[in-house]
Amino acid sequence: MVKILGTLMVILFSLQVYCTPQTGDMIIVNSDTIYLHSQLPIGPIQDVLHNEISYYEKNWSTGCYRGYYSVWQLKNDSLFFNSIVSCNFSNESSAPVSIHAHWVTQKVIAPIGKKYKYLHQGWGWLYEAERLFTFKNGILRHQKYLDNSKYHLAKIYEEPEVYNKFVLDNFELNKINTTEFNGKNGFTVLEVTIDESGFVKSSECSRPGMPSVCTEAKRIFQKIDRLSVYYENGKVLFGKYAFPFNYFIIRRWKGKE
Repeated sequence: MVKILGTLMVILFSLQVYCTPQTGDMIIVNSDTIYLHSQLPIGPIQDVLHNEISYYEKNWSTGCYRGYYSVWQLKNDSLFFNSIVSCNFSNESSAPVSIHAHWVTQKVIAPIGKKYKYLHQGWGWLYEAERLFTFKNGILRHQKYLDNSKYHLAKIYEEPEVYNKFVLDNFELNKINTTEFNGKNGFTVLEVTIDESGFVKSSECSRPGMPSVCTEAKRIFQKIDRLSVYYENGKVLFGKYAFPFNYFIIRRWKGKE
């Protein structure tokens, strides 16, 4: 997956190209209530709770499209449906029940440990580790620990002012052939591929029509050996980043106009 990065006046920001993070379900394990990065189907319960669902759906939001989340309980490796809870501030809920969720056959993710990065997508926060539950017909078949601790947060990626200063300090305007533009906007996108530790492996431009801007962008990125790398579900979340460069904005910020 490619993580697209936008620059407003060559400042690094994430573009809002993803959906709002969703509200996951909850599961009770022994005496612990665990928030999930998953939503489970309520199956036949949907007919039983028709009135509650119709009412809660009115409280939907971009972060809770169903208008409610479900509460489950794990007892002796069996999964039970407990209730649904409204996403509004009152936290209204259906009457608690205990129904074996025989219809649930899926994998469920529960974040554990410290959260280390917020992303405006998926479930929002990324965590240092996760627990993977595998259910079949409402029975827990397998548990697995997912390690995300190999993440790395690089200042040049996480702090816009650091990236901004890096570009302004290193981008050399005299290396740009302005005759290339021919009425175009001097814009190019540098796609940077990283390895599992965040080290830069390669870089290519997706706008080859601006060759000198591309060449200069690639040159200055040779000075960066490592970018941020995020882990989720035990795997690298993004293996490629896209950095836009606009020659005329850089020129303006350098005080050349």
